[in-house]
Amino acid sequence: MFLERGYDSVGMREIAQNAGISPALIYREGWTKADLLAELVLALNDEQIAGIEAMPLPEDTSPIERVLAVLAQFFAFDIAQLQLRRLGAAYGWLWSADQEARCAKQLKELIEPLRQIVIDAGLDPVEPRVEGLSAIYTAAFRDAVFANADAATCIERIRPTVAILLKP
Repeated sequence: MFLERGYDSVGMREIAQNAGISPALIYREGWTKADLLAELVLALNDEQIAGIEAMPLPEDTSPIERVLAVLAQFFAFDIAQLQLRRLGAAYGWLWSADQEARCAKQLKELIEPLRQIVIDAGLDPVEPRVEGLSAIYTAAFRDAVFANADAATCIERIRPTVAILLKP
């Protein structure tokens, strides 16, 4: 419903009715629209994590190409879910501390393959490099959000920076 009509246009009573439950149950449990949106985003993140964990990384390529392969999968997934990603970004500030902590934990799981590539390549310091890779992903994803860029365009935008971040 959030995706069809927008977050602000959907009411809690309508959500309850659509889910086939009593609005009183939602209110008694203390759920808010922000909670429901957070749970949607958290479930989406779990789906993305499962996809990353199942993704075989080519062993016979450079660390740069391996990182770009992971990031290309991130871009493809997030672009396919762009509406929900936009809503999460717009209303994430309303989430509970617990939901925010769960999201932060998921982010660590998502970037673990990048961390492992950096470690396998013997590059130090590891954490600043991984944080840099995460940051440039976020910056390039803005091209998808605001300019409708596809995954390949986003990858080409960050390729030179990935090369710099992975220099020995």
